[in-house]
Parts: sequence; C-alpha cells; structure tokens
Amino acid sequence: MAISAARRGWLVIWRRGSSGWQGHIGILVRNTAERFTTIEGNTALREGTEWDGDGVALRTREWRRALVGAFRVTHVTPVE
Repeated sequence: MAISAARRGWLVIWRRGSSGWQGHIGILVRNTAERFTTIEGNTALREGTEWDGDGVALRTREWRRALVGAFRVTHVTPVE
C-alpha cells in the first residue's frame, strides 16, 4: 500500500525499537509526504520519549519509521 493512500481515521501500525517485535498503533489524523500525525494511547505527553507512556497524546512522526501497515475499519459488531 502506498503511504499516500492512508486517510484520516485509519489505524496506522509501525515498528518501535530494534528487536523487531515491538510496535505501536495510532488513529491517523493527518498524512503528508514525510510525516503522519496520530492520536495514540500509552505514549508520552512530551516529545523525545516513548517508553511507558503516561497518557493519550497527539503525536507527529516521520514515515521513514518501519511502517507495518495502515487500514480502515469497515464493520463493527457491538458487544453485549
């Protein structure tokens, strides 16, 4: 998938760290050629640190990170 195809509201997943299995997910707010902005939980409220986040924050990151994927949710089934 081309990065430019991701739209506001889609879920974006990328790798975090160097071990290969660590990752993070956010709800896409803005997408440009170089960067993406997401709403993320379990992230730092300040720039520069990502480990053991202390809240929900709006974060802007560079696409050069190891993008795993971006997708949109098309169907939700309520849980009773």
